Amino acid sequence: MIYFYISSGQTFYIKVRGYSNSTSGDFTFVIHRGQPTSRSEKSDMFSTYNSTTYKQYNNCYTYALSYFVHPKTGNKFRINGQNPGEMAGSPITLSDLTDASTAKTKIEAALTKDFNYFGGSWAEINASDQPREGYFKVALVLSPGVDYHWYREIPNGQWGHKPSIDSARLTDASGYLIYQPQSSDRDFTPTYPNYTDFIAFYEFKIPAGASPTASIQETEQKTYPIKHDLTMDVVKSLPKGMSTEKAMEILGQPHRYFGSGMVGNVYKLVDGTEVTVYFNNQIIDQIRVYHDDGSYDIIMQ
Repeated sequence: MIYFYISSGQTFYIKVRGYSNSTSGDFTFVIHRGQPTSRSEKSDMFSTYNSTTYKQYNNCYTYALSYFVHPKTGNKFRINGQNPGEMAGSPITLSDLTDASTAKTKIEAALTKDFNYFGGSWAEINASDQPREGYFKVALVLSPGVDYHWYREIPNGQWGHKPSIDSARLTDASGYLIYQPQSSDRDFTPTYPNYTDFIAFYEFKIPAGASPTASIQETEQKTYPIKHDLTMDVVKSLPKGMSTEKAMEILGQPHRYFGSGMVGNVYKLVDGTEVTVYFNNQIIDQIRVYHDDGSYDIIMQ
């Protein structure tokens, strides 16, 4: 593998020869922009992740894993995807994202639990490192205290990512193709957070998952009305630990969603205030009011 920077406006020649003068035979030459690949990368998989069947059941983490359904059961994930550690039964929470150091430690511990659960392996690597055979490269970034976000390298050296339950894409916040996630535009405000902190590159090895099935949890099949008469008193009356189902019976269908990993249900109140409700293990974990400058007040934690 040769990894180097080149300048525009010049011609470069690459010479290939055998180990000795008598060597002959075929060879495969692969060249692309961006970081080194292992040739074990998954495709962008947009036709699946962006389909009406799977779009709302996946987020940036499941896209980084390249699992669009549960790897052991083949069932769809819950609506809004998964958080690290969730498949193993111990997901991260918003309190784990306070700063880059804490988030890195907590998310890596959750990765270990998930990978032990479905039989994969992972390791931290550098931007210029070539992933080992059978591995592909991912990148993790953070909006401190608010959200995390994952990117995954595809075979041609570009990087894909799936913000929240929206469409997976190859472009950054400025609309440019991503070749170096660490230097790409990650300020997605106001639709998503500004992921200011680059955490690390990792290599993932993912075993084949179960074949997709039509099975889905009963609670995910329910539909709720969109309500426009919600007040702060209603929101504050919700007890911590209330189930997702009970909460949505009171609040209705979210008006929109916020975040790429820790996806929150956003509700607009009658006075114009927007509240974001976060769930963990299908119960209320925290409720916030975000301000225009990115700061927030915690209504419940």
